[in-house]
Amino acid sequence: AGQSVELTILAVLIGGTAVIYSGGSSTATVANELKIADLKTARRIMLKNRAKTFTTLIKTGTGFNSAPVRPSFWAYTHPDMMKTLEAMPEYVPVEKYAAHTQVMENEIGAIPVIRFVVSDLASVATDSGVAVGSTGCITSGTKIDVYRTLIFGQNAFGVVPLGSKNFETI
Repeated sequence: AGQSVELTILAVLIGGTAVIYSGGSSTATVANELKIADLKTARRIMLKNRAKTFTTLIKTGTGFNSAPVRPSFWAYTHPDMMKTLEAMPEYVPVEKYAAHTQVMENEIGAIPVIRFVVSDLASVATDSGVAVGSTGCITSGTKIDVYRTLIFGQNAFGVVPLGSKNFETI
């Protein structure tokens, strides 16, 4: 039942209109892997619209090679995106956070102001972008598979459960 609810919520969120397409203007025209520029655009839009971050600062500790993590929005993405994210110069893997007391289950890392959680339930529009050609992008056929990464701030949406629970704001 939990996966059914999560998939229903994801289907609604994916239908949103605040969308950035990497190298395109629709799912069918996506021509690139997710780029740091796309994430910076999303971050700028969130901040300009006064979206609230979920987390507080993780200060630099005394641990070797640790990094602070700024107050951040959450991003929800597919595990196949890990390689793409890890290749970004600003990416900090979760194991390098200065403290691990504020880490979410399945959190993999962060770029400034966005922390990433992975789930195999995250949406993938298989074989739906541009022709693969020499893009080097992941595919299950002849066109790029489009991995939909959701980025959101506090109180971005609400969920009314199917039972005796109360309304939940996320």
